[in-house]
Amino acid sequence: MGYYAHTLVPSGAVLSCIYHPFTYQMQLAVQGRHIAMLDTLLERNEDRAQARLANCVTRDILENVTTEGGDVPPGFPDTLEALEGMGEESIDALLLAYGLDVEGDKAEKLQRLKHHIGIQQA
Repeated sequence: MGYYAHTLVPSGAVLSCIYHPFTYQMQLAVQGRHIAMLDTLLERNEDRAQARLANCVTRDILENVTTEGGDVPPGFPDTLEALEGMGEESIDALLLAYGLDVEGDKAEKLQRLKHHIGIQQA
């Protein structure tokens, strides 16, 4: 059994449509999945924000900053010293993993990466 709905359109005509309860169930299921995805994205953003905050105040051990996908990129350094000693190719790999620009010289790239993971200049 369907439900009838009447809708006025700009031309003044009345459209009659039959809505089936199953259609609403499908829409609710899709909306539920969207909410779950948004919840996951919010959790990941919160995790990244906490890691960046920790990296902002520490000068020794670095907190892992995840990518948008929720993964720690391979080669993420454990310490600030290790970060500053990385080669340009390793820096490029991390920048790309985070979806950041790889243009510029090594110093510019390192600065961009430090900024992204929360390290502030002294």
